[in-house]
Amino acid sequence: MMVQYFPFVIAILLVLIFWELSKINSRLKKSLVPPVHAMKDGKPVEL
Repeated sequence: MMVQYFPFVIAILLVLIFWELSKINSRLKKSLVPPVHAMKDGKPVEL
């Protein structure tokens, strides 16, 4: 009986891992892009 639920549990775990990795990726992208007010002529400006 438990063998039937094993693929379902694995699928749920994979979805959760993908979800967390995508959140981490979006946070990294936001932190690496300089803020708009720190840009001048498309180049970063020292604050």
